[in-house]
Parts: sequence; C-alpha cells; structure tokens
Amino acid sequence: MAILRDQLNDDTVVGLGEMGLDYHWEDNPAPEVQKQLLRHNWTWPVKHICQ
Repeated sequence: MAILRDQLNDDTVVGLGEMGLDYHWEDNPAPEVQKQLLRHNWTWPVKHICQ
C-alpha cells in the first residue's frame, strides 16, 4: 500500500489503469483533469495521494 501511495504521488502518474499506473499522454485529457477523476473515484483517504 505504501508503495502504491508513493507511486501515485509521482507528478507523471495521473491515474490507475487495468494493468497498473497510467501516465499522461498527448491524446489524453489534461493531467489535472485525470487527477481530479482519480480523486473522485478513489475510496481511500485522499490526503495520501495526488497532493
């Protein structure tokens, strides 16, 4: 769990994919939009992720 939180705090990580972490690509929505969606759908305390 701690490793996952550390990875989610990486600025290049914008969400979780079926196979692992999703990174921002040119054809994706803006990273901030993806981070907001992750926060909205995340069920664990947000103070540990995407700060």
